[in-house]
Amino acid sequence: MRIMEPQYAPLVVVGSGRGAIALIARLPEAKRAQTVVIDPSGAWLHAFSRRCLRSGASHVRCAVTQHPFASACGLERFVDDFGRQDEIVRTSEAYAPVPSVKVYAEYCARMVAEHMRGVRLLKGVVTDVQMIDEDAIRQFQCVDPLVRYGAVLLTLDSGERVLAAQCVWTPKYSQPRAPSWIIDAKASYRLAHPSYDSHSGVACGIMTSNDVDVSAEGRVLDKTILVLGGGMSAATLALEATRRGAKSVTLLSRRLLDVREFECDVQYFGCKGLRKFHGCADAQRKAEMLDSYKAKASVNEHTYLRLIDESSSERNVLSIIEQHNVLGAEWDASKHRWFTKIAPTDEATMEFETRMYERLRDTGAPPDSVEAFKQEKGAMYDEIWIAFGEVVDITHDVALQTLIATTSVEIARG
Repeated sequence: MRIMEPQYAPLVVVGSGRGAIALIARLPEAKRAQTVVIDPSGAWLHAFSRRCLRSGASHVRCAVTQHPFASACGLERFVDDFGRQDEIVRTSEAYAPVPSVKVYAEYCARMVAEHMRGVRLLKGVVTDVQMIDEDAIRQFQCVDPLVRYGAVLLTLDSGERVLAAQCVWTPKYSQPRAPSWIIDAKASYRLAHPSYDSHSGVACGIMTSNDVDVSAEGRVLDKTILVLGGGMSAATLALEATRRGAKSVTLLSRRLLDVREFECDVQYFGCKGLRKFHGCADAQRKAEMLDSYKAKASVNEHTYLRLIDESSSERNVLSIIEQHNVLGAEWDASKHRWFTKIAPTDEATMEFETRMYERLRDTGAPPDSVEAFKQEKGAMYDEIWIAFGEVVDITHDVALQTLIATTSVEIARG
């Protein structure tokens, strides 16, 4: 690969998603004009749009006020100005409405076109990141005083290099969470399919939400599908599979479905709730704080109401099972389906015992058997979709290995 002389930029932002837009939208215009954005797609919000398309998301997670741009009222004004009120959903007077993915993306595209014309957007994958000290900078003949104490050299897959006084890294390197039983499940599949390799990308019917694409024509038609998880990803996949003609869809959650309009308390969207965070100098402690601010998996009210409506409809396609765990899955070679065992959680069993005690106390009716309630149940599914969230660990990002190995940068909880 030919080594190219690097181009220089005072600020480089890697990634073109909502995090990148949120940062750049708040920069002075002169600073934006000196900013370079690098993304594999060469387009804004590509990963977000692709993820919404593949999962079938109709609306975004949070209210119209929670978008990347500085004005909290901008999206609502856009909706009003262009008569798009039918593309937002208001479920409560206590919260701002939730916008559709389409109107959200169109608003972002409009704002990018109006306010980020000076930003250079490069198409490419960053393959290496290095810190360059003051002495090494002289070879690049860069005279910007911003680099007097060092700079960041980024190498792209094309061989192109970019020297930056400052670099903001927005992609998160993550792996989907997977249950322990998936190893034995895939081993049972391999017995019937000796050529199967779980690392080859060939689908065996058990997949994480990142691998599911419900937008493909006929993808779920007449299939029985088990969706595991209690958050927005699981709920969205279950609803879309139902809409696209699945024979049966079961949404199974380890907890009761939790309805929240936001993924964290509203105080953490501004400075009020983050004073303690900003006042802490320990990076590991700050990472722990961020984890504590986030709620467990939840769905917004709009999605929850859709789940309830669909599960109680006459179509009888979607069923919701709460407070249950999957104990394991085994490939049935004769039926070409997954035989799956489930059982109630300990919390569900305790609640059942409490209800039985209260019934006995209040009515004198004999309690139902706890052992019968705890008994394992089995069912057959064509596919199992796992939406347990993800684990972020930047230490596994190939592009950052040189940076991690050659600097004393501190990484907090991945």
